[in-house]
Amino acid sequence: MLSNQKQWDRPGWPLDRKSFTAHLDELRAVRDELMHVNDKDKVGGDAIPKLRHMIELLRNYGG
Repeated sequence: MLSNQKQWDRPGWPLDRKSFTAHLDELRAVRDELMHVNDKDKVGGDAIPKLRHMIELLRNYGG
């Protein structure tokens, strides 16, 4: 769904697909850092705001 613009348009989200996938990629990096470093104190200070932002997006547009 994320790589296909036609499928992306189906839910009618007013979100930019490329921007959304870029945010997902940032969260993937946060997740990888958490899993591999296994120390939440070593994760960048912007990790929590990124996660909260994505949670808010999903709550608003996820239904």
